[in-house]
Amino acid sequence: MSIKSYILTLFCIINYTLVNAQNITIVPLADVRKDSIPVKMEHYTQATTTGAITKITSNIPTDRGRTGLTQIWNTANSDQGNLTVNYPTGYGYVVGTTTYSNATLHANAWWALGTSTYNSYSSSASAPNVPTIHFTSVNNSNTDNNMSWAGTETYYDTSVNDTVFRIRYEGSYIYHVTGINTKIDLYFFKSDWTKCYVVLRTYLADGSNIEQIGLSNGSSWLASKINGFASGECYELTSSATIAQWVNQGTKYTDTTGYVSFSNPNTLQYRFTMTSPNYQIDTLESQKYFMSKILQPDSVIGFDYYCLDLSNNDTITNKDLLLFYSGVNNNSLPVGTFFNNIEYNNIVNSTTSKKSTYQATSIRTIQNLNPYVTQSHTIYMPVITKPPKNYKPVNTLD
Repeated sequence: MSIKSYILTLFCIINYTLVNAQNITIVPLADVRKDSIPVKMEHYTQATTTGAITKITSNIPTDRGRTGLTQIWNTANSDQGNLTVNYPTGYGYVVGTTTYSNATLHANAWWALGTSTYNSYSSSASAPNVPTIHFTSVNNSNTDNNMSWAGTETYYDTSVNDTVFRIRYEGSYIYHVTGINTKIDLYFFKSDWTKCYVVLRTYLADGSNIEQIGLSNGSSWLASKINGFASGECYELTSSATIAQWVNQGTKYTDTTGYVSFSNPNTLQYRFTMTSPNYQIDTLESQKYFMSKILQPDSVIGFDYYCLDLSNNDTITNKDLLLFYSGVNNNSLPVGTFFNNIEYNNIVNSTTSKKSTYQATSIRTIQNLNPYVTQSHTIYMPVITKPPKNYKPVNTLD
């Protein structure tokens, strides 16, 4: 048998099939144990934004009317009136991971966060098409509100034990009805920028049965309530967010057959990290391996460079053997390094070193794996200074 039919190192083959699970099997090609190899699995979760609407029945801010307010609007029964309002320093509103420092107050009973040019009678989860607080808006052309007066103030409210920014909205429950018959307060809290109170001081139903209080993200509702409101009621609108991140699913250790499995019920993008154990040193065995390659330099091939070139100069000499002895004295050898299938195929029969192209590492993360695209993988692990078994094709391994 040709000397090139030897792999020159230990290989561990990690096979896994992933649909709703990741199944990993490690098959050594040398005389080492298959068990106790740690594999850590992580799943990638996307950023999400959620909201909630809650009816508040106690500790509702007292109705102060126009006391303390600075007038910002005074045009009687304006059908499409709107203006930009800046939050005072120390206030804002957060939706998802975005903090808003201003909003558009609209006659049709919405507070559109950030920059919005939308100006129409109808409103919905996607109208305006920016995150929006709706406070009894409607999605029709017959019963949309009008606005006559608005004002703002900041003060400490003892009912909520916080300093608040209040926006007062006064108008009519139907655009063509004159006078003021609707009064609504919006409250933003200095200590919690994810919370807003909508307090219906004076409320008249318009008969449409589609009045809505809620929080939208500009395309869908994060939280909403349709119809069934009354004067004196208070509704809290909150938002929360999770960031996109890799979530650790835990570390498992291969069993005596080299097998380990992780579930993936949500079919999430995933990655896994393998860490090589420290294998027992067999000095005589490794000495023979070193000497065979030092005395027969033409036989050096593929993973020999990874296993024996301890001086990282792309040759195997007595200097590497001396470094091996030093490692034995320091009990620092051997460990494994990991390579994927493409790397393996480019290394295994190479007559020159591939170490500058494919870095060796004893802790390897296989990144950004798509369960809908990648169904199986093979990972190889040569172990430093360990002589190999006879090479066999992967599918013929015992």
